[in-house]
This record gives sequence, C-alpha cells and structure tokens, in this order.
Amino acid sequence: MLLEAAVAAQGYHDGSRHGGVPDAADGWDICCANFTLKSVADEFEYKYGKKAADFVRNQFYVDDGLRCDSAAQGAINLAHSVTKLVAERGFRAHKFVSHSREVLKAIPQSEWGKNIQKLDLKYADLPIERTLGMEWHVECDAFGFSLNLRDKPLTRRGILSTVASIFDPLGLVSPVILRGEAILKELCQQKVDWNTEIQDDVKMR
Repeated sequence: MLLEAAVAAQGYHDGSRHGGVPDAADGWDICCANFTLKSVADEFEYKYGKKAADFVRNQFYVDDGLRCDSAAQGAINLAHSVTKLVAERGFRAHKFVSHSREVLKAIPQSEWGKNIQKLDLKYADLPIERTLGMEWHVECDAFGFSLNLRDKPLTRRGILSTVASIFDPLGLVSPVILRGEAILKELCQQKVDWNTEIQDDVKMR
C-alpha cells in the first residue's frame, strides 16, 4: 500500500508565517527547510527509528513524500513516527493519503489530504490524487495516465508534443512511449516537415 504525506515548515518566530506553509516564491525558505528536514532525520533517528528517518531523508521530493508499505500497521506506525520526528524542529506532517481506510482512521482527520477530508469513508470512493506528478487512483491503489489529444495535430510536431507530455519516471508505460518515439525517428529520417500531416498508414500505428 502507498502512504503519501507532505511536510510544511513553520514560521520563523510564532509558527504563523504564511499559515505555517512556505510560499513557493520564497525559494530560499524552501531550500533551507529541505536541508533542515534532512538534518532533523539524522539528529533524531536514534529516537524515532531508522525507518522514519530514511523516509524523510530518501523518499521526499521537495515537501512531498511517498512510501510503499506491506501492512496497514506499518504505515500507521510510520505516519506517527514521522509526525513526531519532524515536529522536533518545527515541521508539520500533514496531507496524509492512503488507500487503506484503516490507516486514515488512525490519523487525525485534520491531517488528511484536502481532497479526502470531507469524505465519508464508509460510503465514498477515494479520489484520484496527483502524486509526484503522476495520477494515483487511491481507491484501487493504482497509477494511471491521461492524455488530452483534442488539440494535438497529427503532425511530427504534434506527435512530439504528445510523447513529451507523458510524465512517467518509473517507466510504467515505456512500451507505449517507445512506439511514439519510433514513429518520430522514422519521420525524422524521412525529413518530414514539422507541420506536415502524417500519412494514413502512419496514423493507423
């Protein structure tokens, strides 16, 4: 199962600066916050364990962390440990998301992700979340991809735009992307103009 969490830096003085969340424009704030966050993991690993410290050190991208755990209780323990660990130096762990309702119920509702805070977990399906740039279908615990092809012409330029728009850091849809890249290579070798509509036999592929 996946567990997602975000970490926000508190204000310098009273914890109220930007509502406790660094402004995206404050690049220096964010840089310092990330350096401090990893330092906190090193400093308090002895107190909260290697698993929590490794999650903070190695599985966060900027302020968004993602962890796969084999059991609900392991994810619950991790969420609690990470929350306490980062709080040692004024960080707040929040925006928790998991496809396991057992995990969510063990975390204060105020700390759930924004899209699930008002859901009735007994009846409502969990939503689709954007996780590190990818679609996470939380209810079925699966990654998904969506493409909008309405405005993409069937030209060399349009195919390149479509292929380049697929964010797939794990290579889950590489076979599909490679087919598009192979078509682009063929069009390049044939010196097809960027804005010339491709031939029908290529469209069928």
